[in-house]
Amino acid sequence: MIDLRSIRLWANATMRDAMLIAEVSLYCTLQKNVCGKPDFASDGSCEHFTIWKQKWGYLLELPTSLVLNLSYWIANLILAKRSLDEIEARALSAPTPISPQTSRSSTAQFQAIPTKDLQDHVYELSFRVVLAFVAIPSSSSGDLPEFHSLCVAYSMLILCQYDELPPSIPHDELFSALTEVKRRCNDYSVAVEFSAERALERLRADTQALDTANSVNQEAQFGSHVGQSQNAGVGRANVNINEVGLDNLDFFFNGGYLDILDIDNFLL
Repeated sequence: MIDLRSIRLWANATMRDAMLIAEVSLYCTLQKNVCGKPDFASDGSCEHFTIWKQKWGYLLELPTSLVLNLSYWIANLILAKRSLDEIEARALSAPTPISPQTSRSSTAQFQAIPTKDLQDHVYELSFRVVLAFVAIPSSSSGDLPEFHSLCVAYSMLILCQYDELPPSIPHDELFSALTEVKRRCNDYSVAVEFSAERALERLRADTQALDTANSVNQEAQFGSHVGQSQNAGVGRANVNINEVGLDNLDFFFNGGYLDILDIDNFLL
């Protein structure tokens, strides 16, 4: 793999060249096989990328590294989501009497791994992807390759699936980021618009359900029993989130590698 020392040998090499090569190296690192639950660093990133960050991390500190930073969090999200899907799939695959002993041992190993913590990390990384995306000026984000838009759309669809957001994701900050993505939707594919709308619907419904539940609790505290508790959670129940888009994107990120140019078709 080409590194910075090799780049210096190029007479016309620029910092942009270094960032492009760093991005290629990042996705090559992602493609290396990982089995089981990944370990996470203190900043929430996967330690699978530690060596990459030691070599290229200084680029992330530059003001011109916004796209590389977006790719960095995208790679972390894809790794964590693939690991979660693999663990859940193996846990659901009960061993049969004719299964080889090695297969039963492997399944038991994955069943022993709790997924709640990993699910929270997946939500947090999805949030980081959205934040990295809106950090790119709107004048530039519309020129991003389709792959980046697809990944941002996928991140927002993941955020539609939560039962309860981790405490590390502030509702107000998430709402502001999603609103900004929605504001820019005219510059992106239908995938981004679809995902932003669904994520905002879910977040609004979650907030409405919480407010309704709090109102019901206050009424009960003062001795009012007018049956308003039946309305708790009604906002969430009324949300109609199209799961087809998420299923297709799951297939893409878990190895299906659908043609990203067809994103408009398989999200409809």
